[in-house]
Amino acid sequence: IGGTSFFAKEHYYVFRSVGTTFDYYGGILGHGGTYPATRSSSYLFEIGQTYFHGNQYPAGVSKNGTALSGNFDLGTINQHMIVKITNTDANTGPHSNYRVGTIAGGNSYCASVDIAEILAFSTSLTANQASKIEGYLAQKWGISMGTVLTNSSTPVEATSTGWPVDHKPSNALDGNTGTKYFNTDGPGEGLYLYTGPKGVTGFSVTSADHSPRDPTTYTLYGSDDNITYTQISSGNVPAFTATSQKQTVTFSNTSIYSKYKIIFPTLNGGSNQDLAFAEIELLGYESPLRQVPVSSASL
Repeated sequence: IGGTSFFAKEHYYVFRSVGTTFDYYGGILGHGGTYPATRSSSYLFEIGQTYFHGNQYPAGVSKNGTALSGNFDLGTINQHMIVKITNTDANTGPHSNYRVGTIAGGNSYCASVDIAEILAFSTSLTANQASKIEGYLAQKWGISMGTVLTNSSTPVEATSTGWPVDHKPSNALDGNTGTKYFNTDGPGEGLYLYTGPKGVTGFSVTSADHSPRDPTTYTLYGSDDNITYTQISSGNVPAFTATSQKQTVTFSNTSIYSKYKIIFPTLNGGSNQDLAFAEIELLGYESPLRQVPVSSASL
């Protein structure tokens, strides 16, 4: 990479490995120079593994919005992901010899990866700025994010009036698996969740205290006017095998809405059962810094 010398303090990558493990020591963005100084700010993947090489770790790593620890194991790496790396300040340069796809001391450290996009910043971004950058990348590349978008302050309503006062809709967002949302109207009911502009790429639902009421399928819709709702995703909810068990569903979605409706058309106990679950979370990404162009354009 030519041009003025710089120091890449914070990196954002969209990439995937060709295989299920890294086939050689390698990285996405690094610089040349003399070993070992180069390795103080350029980080290698471990050969035959899915984590980073142990002789020099970054200050921090996250994958799809979720912070990692230890050796920063990326888990499944043969699907496109958003990886954020925060550099240490051990070798701030500035450096004039950054390169893409190969790390330090020539071209020998190079793993087989597909790289879609790289963003690098000279300083650490705030949490809000980072979430918007990740939101931009998630929307542009259709990547499912694990950021929780709902909490106890999220406005919520039931899709029908069939709930008793002790099992109100807000119980599903209170962070307490000892409470539940319960609806006697059963299959086909659910919740409206008013998140503000967000991109939803998944949800988690936690079972309550009676397995026949567990949801087995879902349909998720999005809206901006709370009148017209557009279907985003539908499918099966992974089977619950215990009470207070969390199951997670993810999917690709590049549309941003401010209001969401999730319903559960079928329940474990059949069509005559009531609906109940202890907790629900919408997962995804914050609205990006700006809307991603729908056609080719210079960013």
